[in-house]
Amino acid sequence: MTEPSSKSKPEVPKNISLSLEYAYDQDYEQDKGGTDEEAQTVTTQLAMGF
Repeated sequence: MTEPSSKSKPEVPKNISLSLEYAYDQDYEQDKGGTDEEAQTVTTQLAMGF
């Protein structure tokens, strides 16, 4: 029989949340009145409730 490892997974409190969002946006072509540019955005949020 083996003994339990001293390494354990860290516990995350239930009142903490982590979110991740990725967005991709492309503007209209220039001949249609746009800039024809694009953008990529990554947003993260770490929140704790009281």
